[in-house]
Amino acid sequence: MKGFLLAAFLLIGSLCQAQSVQVVEKEQEVNGVLRRGQQLSVQLDPKTVEKTWKDYLAQKAGRVKSSKGVMVVEGAVIDTISHAPFRLLSTTGSDAQGSYVWWNLDMGTAYVSKDATPNEYVAAENFCVALLKYFIGTMCSARLTKQRLY
Repeated sequence: MKGFLLAAFLLIGSLCQAQSVQVVEKEQEVNGVLRRGQQLSVQLDPKTVEKTWKDYLAQKAGRVKSSKGVMVVEGAVIDTISHAPFRLLSTTGSDAQGSYVWWNLDMGTAYVSKDATPNEYVAAENFCVALLKYFIGTMCSARLTKQRLY
């Protein structure tokens, strides 16, 4: 049993070291409109990223509606970013750096950006870092469960 726990901790540690957190401000076209938002790049399977992100948003922000690859949370409340509800648009995909999660936060009076809303931008960046930890925890949990089945 001790060997199993040690192996699990080593696996989690290696995954944590293997992932570098890269959150950048980036423009992306969503439903024909060019929008500025944040993008988190990770070295994970795009399908896993999409499902895990959607689950994470549902837990942390509210009801997620999805249409044509665009996820929307109307009246999202993420108290670490803002206590006021906001509109969240998001997409996932893959590019040369791996998989990514992109999101745009409409605060009603401004979109979250480095220049317009620096405090909210940093809080949103920290939310993305927490997402990476969630990805790693979800993956490790799934792998450990799979190992127990065999």
